[in-house]
Amino acid sequence: MWQALFIVWRESVEALLVIGILYAWINHQANSGHTKKMLWIGTALGILFACALAVGFTLAGEWFSGTGGDWFQVIMMAVASILIFQMVIWMQKNGRAMKKNLETEAAQSFAQRGGIGILLLAMLAIAREGSEIVIFLYSNFAAAQGTAFWLLTLGSIAGFILGYATFMLLQLTSHIISWRVFFNVSAVILLLLGGALLMSALDKSSGLIIDMLANADAPEWSYTFFDPVWDSSFILSDTTTMGSFIASITGYRAQPMLLGIILIPLYWIIAIIWTQYNNRIKQ
Repeated sequence: MWQALFIVWRESVEALLVIGILYAWINHQANSGHTKKMLWIGTALGILFACALAVGFTLAGEWFSGTGGDWFQVIMMAVASILIFQMVIWMQKNGRAMKKNLETEAAQSFAQRGGIGILLLAMLAIAREGSEIVIFLYSNFAAAQGTAFWLLTLGSIAGFILGYATFMLLQLTSHIISWRVFFNVSAVILLLLGGALLMSALDKSSGLIIDMLANADAPEWSYTFFDPVWDSSFILSDTTTMGSFIASITGYRAQPMLLGIILIPLYWIIAIIWTQYNNRIKQ
C-alpha cells in the first residue's frame, strides 16, 4: 500500500506540474481557447496510452503461467526498480530547468504544428508519467492477493488525492516550500522504494533460482547466497505493522539472505556515486 501511495503521489505531482506549466504558457498565447482544448485532448490521450499499457501488462501476465509467470513478475519488479533510479537521475539533471525547457518545447511545437504540437507534447509527457506509474503498480499488483490487492488500490487512490493536494499546496506556498525541496525529498523516497523493489524481486526469484541450481546440480556453496544471515525479529519483525511499513519503503528484512545483504549496499553505493557525479556535471 505504502509503495503504491508514494509512487502515485510523486508521479501525480510531476504530471500536474507539466500540465500546469503548459496551461500557464498557453494563457499567454493567442487563440488560447483552442490550444487549451488540444492540451486536454493530449492529456486524455496520454492517460489512455497508460491504461492501454496496463491492459497489455495484465494480458501478458495472464498469458504466462507457472514459472514463466513468476519470472515475468520478477523482471517487472527489477525494471520498476531500475526505472525509479532513472527517474531520480533524470529529475536531478532536468528538474531545475524543467519549466524553461518545457516552455521552449511548447513554443517550438506550437510554431511548427500549432495546437497539434501542444497535443502531442502533452500526450507524450503524460504517457511517460503514466507509464512509470503503470510499470511500478503492476510489479506490486502482480504479487498482491485478497486484502493486499484492495490495500494497493486504496493506496493508489490516496496517492493521487495526496498528489493533487501537494501540487495545490506547492503552488500556493512556493515562496515557503520550493519545488526544489519537493524534488529532493521525493528523490530520497524514490531511491528507498527502488531498493525495496529490488529486495521484493530477490524474494520472489530466490525460490526459482534455487530450483535452477538444484536442477543443474550446482555446488553446495552456491546455496549459501540464499540462506538467512541473521534474525533481527526480536528487535523489529517485518510481519508487524511497523515492520511491514519499513520493509515496504526500505527493503528491510528481519531475516535477510546473503545476496540481499550484498545487493542493497551495492545499490546505494551506485546511487550515491551516480547522483554525486551528476551534481558535479551540473556545477
